[in-house]
Amino acid sequence: MPAIAQCTPSSGTNSSCVGTGNLGNGATLNSLAVGNQNNIQGATNAFANGNENQLWQSTNTSATGDSNDLSGSGTRNSSAVGSDNDVRGINSSAVGSGNGLRGTENSSATGNANRLLGAVNGSAIGDENNLEDSTNSSATGNLNQIWQATNSSATGDNNTLTGRNTRNSSATGQGNNVSAINSSATGSLNNLQDAVNSSATGDSNTLIRARQSSATGTLNSLNDAQNSSASGTSNQLSGTVNSSAAGDRNTISGSNNASASGEQNQILNGSHNASASGFNNQLNNAANSNAAGDRNAITNSNNASASGQQNQILNGSHNASASGVSNEISASQNATASGNDNTITGSHNASASGFNNQLNNAANSNAAGDRNAITNSINASASGQQNQILNGSHNASASGASNEISASENATASGNDNTITGSDNASASGQQNQITNGSHNASASGVSNEISASQNATASGNDNTITGSHNASASGVSNEIDNAQNASATGNDNTISDSINASASGQQNQILNGSHNASASGQQNQITNGSHNASASGFDNEIDNAQNSTAVGDGNTLDTATGSSVYGSGNSITFGTDSAAIGTDNALFGVAGSTATGSSNFLIGTDNVSATGASNILVGTANSSATGFFNIMALSENSSATGTGNIVAFSQNAFATGTLNVLLGASNSSTTGVLNILAGANNSSATGTFNLLTNATDSAAVGTGNNLTNATASSATGTANDLTDATSSGAVGNDNQLVAALQSFSVGASNILNDAENSSATGTANDLMTATNSNAVGQGNIGTNATNSSATGTNNNLTNATNSSATGQGNIAADATNSSATGTNNDLTQAENSSATGDGNLLSDATNSGAVGFRNNLTDATNSFAVGNPNNLAGATNSTAIGSTNSMVGAQQSLTVGTANNADGALNSLAVGSTSRVTGSTSAIAFGTNANASNANNSFAFGNNANASGTTNSLAAGANATVTANDGNAIGTNSQVAHARSTALGFGAQSEFADEVTLGAKNGSQTYTTPGITSDLSKQRQTGRLELVTTDANGHLASDGGDVFRSIAKLQAGVAVALAAEAPSLTSAENFGMRIGWGNFEGDANAVAVSAIGVVCRNCFSSGDRIAIDGSVGAGWSDYKSYSAGNSIGGRAGVQWTW
Repeated sequence: MPAIAQCTPSSGTNSSCVGTGNLGNGATLNSLAVGNQNNIQGATNAFANGNENQLWQSTNTSATGDSNDLSGSGTRNSSAVGSDNDVRGINSSAVGSGNGLRGTENSSATGNANRLLGAVNGSAIGDENNLEDSTNSSATGNLNQIWQATNSSATGDNNTLTGRNTRNSSATGQGNNVSAINSSATGSLNNLQDAVNSSATGDSNTLIRARQSSATGTLNSLNDAQNSSASGTSNQLSGTVNSSAAGDRNTISGSNNASASGEQNQILNGSHNASASGFNNQLNNAANSNAAGDRNAITNSNNASASGQQNQILNGSHNASASGVSNEISASQNATASGNDNTITGSHNASASGFNNQLNNAANSNAAGDRNAITNSINASASGQQNQILNGSHNASASGASNEISASENATASGNDNTITGSDNASASGQQNQITNGSHNASASGVSNEISASQNATASGNDNTITGSHNASASGVSNEIDNAQNASATGNDNTISDSINASASGQQNQILNGSHNASASGQQNQITNGSHNASASGFDNEIDNAQNSTAVGDGNTLDTATGSSVYGSGNSITFGTDSAAIGTDNALFGVAGSTATGSSNFLIGTDNVSATGASNILVGTANSSATGFFNIMALSENSSATGTGNIVAFSQNAFATGTLNVLLGASNSSTTGVLNILAGANNSSATGTFNLLTNATDSAAVGTGNNLTNATASSATGTANDLTDATSSGAVGNDNQLVAALQSFSVGASNILNDAENSSATGTANDLMTATNSNAVGQGNIGTNATNSSATGTNNNLTNATNSSATGQGNIAADATNSSATGTNNDLTQAENSSATGDGNLLSDATNSGAVGFRNNLTDATNSFAVGNPNNLAGATNSTAIGSTNSMVGAQQSLTVGTANNADGALNSLAVGSTSRVTGSTSAIAFGTNANASNANNSFAFGNNANASGTTNSLAAGANATVTANDGNAIGTNSQVAHARSTALGFGAQSEFADEVTLGAKNGSQTYTTPGITSDLSKQRQTGRLELVTTDANGHLASDGGDVFRSIAKLQAGVAVALAAEAPSLTSAENFGMRIGWGNFEGDANAVAVSAIGVVCRNCFSSGDRIAIDGSVGAGWSDYKSYSAGNSIGGRAGVQWTW
């Protein structure tokens, strides 16, 4: 008998294949293949567990092991766990390495080198994922590529989202390339091409053809961007509409409504409604443009405004305005320059206010400040100190003390001792005011005020001096304005020296040494050393070498600052630019664009930062903010700390919100909550309390007490999750452990995936420590050191399992290989290529075995299978039990189907039915109820109560059929064979002798019909000579040995002799005659005969009568049916009486 469960071909419908080289066919339905080289042809609901499995034409299939394929008819609802899997179906899942997944829907691949071709709603977690033609796809891991992706997300390294415009894509990690609509890239080296509604956060981001795009980080480039924003370093926006760039070296080209804030910004080529704020800004052919900062240049721009230092508005800049230091407006109509060293040339309706302004050939011009010069200008007005209106400055006005208006029409000088030289319409009021040197329209009022070379200056009071200060105003007693254009001194003993547009009100205030546009109000305030546009109000404030700065309150200090302000008391800004201190005892040192609001905040070496609250410390930070109390930020960029006691150091694009959060060396990271720590983190975030992300990359923690130390592309959500050294892993819930996990995931509580790889746990208290390509779903599952395994349910155990799975409750597959348990309390300890489905099945140490049902026992079984409950196959090999309470202990290559069958110790045997037995048999079959082929060899019992036990090479077929002798066959109901080598066939047939075949019952109640015996085919199949069957009265059959055919041959020869032995004929005159004759019969018989005749007498009894005697002797020969007649002799004799 062939080995059971080796399907080559057939074994269809509820089929089972256990062993090697299995194929199976006949449409296979509900098939199982366990072992090597399984195929399961045309299988439905098939299961293959072992090596090189192929499930053809399969539906709802699962393959666990090596080189699984799962192919044919769309596969459908397939799952492959192992290596080199190719899943080609719908709702497919592959766990392991080298997975393919062709034409898949709702597919998931976890492992290495996964590729999802034509995948819809697919997810790939692992290495080198591809996801081709993906829709709603997600890839987490390394070197992911998502082709033709829609609503796709890639998290990990070297992700690429490409094809069919990508759509709604997100890439998080390093080296991302997003060519998508509604896309977002977070990490390093991101590239978004033809992106719509895109956002890139990180380093070296590039957005091409981007619309409604935003880039935050370093070296961002947005080409053809619309409604775009770039914040960071070296941003470039080209052809953008409604764009904004904040950071260093930003460039906006051909952009409408663009805004650039930072250093070295450029807005070029018709940038409508553009604004640039920072250092070295350039606006070229920009209409309605505004530039604020240092060294701004606006060329061919309408309605342009430049505010800061060294601004230039040139070549027909209509309605332009420049405010700051060294501004130049050339050939500009309706231009305004306010600040220092402004130059307006050929500009109609121009106005220059500040220091050293020059208006050349400017009609309807106005200059207010110190040392203004208006040349060949009509309707010019100069107000301040040392203003000059020269060369026919019509309708000029000089007002102040000692103003001089020279050659100026309509000048006004009011004051005492005013001198107006060559200045028409100058005004001087008071005593001893002087308006000289053509200070037209100057006004001096009071006593002993002096306005010299100061146009549009005003002096009121006593002993005020305005020298070389255009548009200066002194009111009170002993105020001194020296070389300070547009300066104002109100009160007593105020001093303004070498400061343009300075204002001092109160007592003993000082504005000295080129502090242009400075203002001091109160008592004993000092503004010194080139503090341009500085303001001090209150008591004992000090502004030293601080431009565009303000001090309000008591005891504030601004030293070597630009564009800075202090409000309150005890605040200080040293070496600051565009910075502010508001509150009490705030200190800012070496800062730019920074603000401190509150008390005792400390900022040193910062750029574009803000501190709001109390005792915040920001050192060496840029584009950052601290809000709250006791926050510390050091050597960080584009970062913020909000709350209390947060620390952000050595970080970029880092954000801390809450209390006592720490971000050290973090990039593109954030923390929100209490006592979160992100040290050395990159593209990571922590939200909640006590989360730890030391040296984490592309990771996130949400909740309390999560640990992602050295994690990469990982996330923890919940409480006390541990992902130390994890890579591309995630935890959602409480107390999950994924230490050193790789591409693993945990959802629930107290799951353990330490050192796990490509594994996942969902539920509570699952343990997949050191597992690889494994997953656990439920509670209390154990998969420690498991490989390519999965546990679903409660308290399943897959410790050290390989390519195995447990589904249900209390299943054990510890140390199992290529095995699966489904149900409750199944045991596959140390099983190999085995499966258990149901409850309480025992397959410990089983190999290539399976159990479906309840309490089946396959302990130490090999290539065996049990379906039902509770079958016993302990120690069985290549055996299968289907049904209930079947026993196959120690069976080999055997099969039981039914109830209470017994094949204990059987070899190559089969028991089917109920209480059938092949116990201790070899190559035996028992089929039916109570069929018995036990202790038999090569014997078979078919039917209810059929019995072939103890026999060899015997068959009992039929109800109550019995064989008790070896080599016997009893076929039919109640048939019996008690003699060796005998056969009883038919109802009630019984053997009588050894070596006998009995047909039918002894009572003669049966007849026998053999319809085919008369066919030509039957004749054609006969060989040798034929014989006839004979019987006696008791029906015993025998052969005649050819006697009948031999007799027929003799008869034919006799007929030929008779034909040859014809008597000779005589005439009336003849007395004797002889003849020799030849005879033939039917062409088969021949004969030769000699005949003689003699007349005995004539006229014996009457006249004319005759009596003659004749005789013949002959020999004949013939063949019939290959039988020979031999030499047949015949003779005759006769008497003839004639008359």
